[in-house]
Amino acid sequence: DRTAADLLVLMKRKGVSFPIVGASTLSSPRFSELIDSKDEEKTFPGYFTNGILTTHAIIFDSANRYANQFLTDYREKYKSNSADDVIYPGDNVINGYDAVLALVTAVQRSELEGTDIVADRKELFKALLGMDDADASAQGVVSPIFFEPSRNTTRAARFGIYQNGEIVSANVQFEPIASPNQIKDLQEQIKRGRIMTVNGGYVYKANVVYSGVDLLGIDEIDIKTSTYRMDFYLWFRYRPNERDVDFKPDDFVFTNAEGEVEIAPIREETNADGTVLKTYRVSGTFKNQFRFYDYP
Repeated sequence: DRTAADLLVLMKRKGVSFPIVGASTLSSPRFSELIDSKDEEKTFPGYFTNGILTTHAIIFDSANRYANQFLTDYREKYKSNSADDVIYPGDNVINGYDAVLALVTAVQRSELEGTDIVADRKELFKALLGMDDADASAQGVVSPIFFEPSRNTTRAARFGIYQNGEIVSANVQFEPIASPNQIKDLQEQIKRGRIMTVNGGYVYKANVVYSGVDLLGIDEIDIKTSTYRMDFYLWFRYRPNERDVDFKPDDFVFTNAEGEVEIAPIREETNADGTVLKTYRVSGTFKNQFRFYDYP
């Protein structure tokens, strides 16, 4: 971690600006701590790291609900003394927690007597061997945990890119396919670019879509009807897939709209990295249940 951090700082200070791609060493808590201690990084977050592509066991902005609940619990348990510090668990924490989850699941599925340790260990080992596919898996932080015949787990690293000193998910991720023979339209999925072959295996090509709202105003709040009028910008950023005509991330509807919603395209631009940014201005009346039971 220190070698990578020292080399990166030296390269940046010497004016070297080549693209940098690295493994999880470039996303470890220790690496971040070393970089954050530099004066340039304190003044301009991301001064050294912006644009670096790296891997991580998990990147929470595109993770599932299990992972984000784990993140919430982890931050509650290990609070920082500084309100400005944002705590993220490292790969060792995630992998260790997943190992414990696998063992707990095995214990729950075993008939342990508690009187014969040798017999109990055999029973536990048998239960672990039984986690041999997705249907028999244990739910992990990152993904379901099950073992291949080699007794390893199949887990795809998440690709991330540094922006303003933080790691965000890259626009394309890859998920291993354990049983490609069960996919009826495999060749069609490959043709559309949804599935790719990597090292003789198959992976899903997952497109990460970023979206956000910039609020302009909320008016005409009606407590009796639980309605309100909103005016806001809605934006999407993603990497297009021209081979898949069904990939339309900016095809959206508002399920809680009351009446017609005005939607006007404002901007569409292609960034230097090939991603597309589309922005709409939205105005309309919406309905949502107001919750007053916590007031005052």
